[in-house]
Amino acid sequence: MGVDIDIVSDRCDDYKYSFRNVDIYGDPDVHPNGCCGHMMNDGDGPMKGCNNACLTPLFGGVVIAVMATFDIKEGSEVLGSYGDGYWKTRRFFF
Repeated sequence: MGVDIDIVSDRCDDYKYSFRNVDIYGDPDVHPNGCCGHMMNDGDGPMKGCNNACLTPLFGGVVIAVMATFDIKEGSEVLGSYGDGYWKTRRFFF
């Protein structure tokens, strides 16, 4: 049974991270322990806050890690920039 990439792409496009020539999709409905980077919000977006993390490509982009830029208190939201390109396509928020 194959995966229809167009269906996955349309459903998860808001959860896409592009690095070089590779698009990586996070599924917002899947939350394995230790792998919830796709739940990170952007403090520069409509939920204004101070970004406290960044996305960091590791091993040539094979793995994308969420790295804290300073201590994050337990129970606080992890916020990191989605990049200018993300918000340019979503001007209706502002």
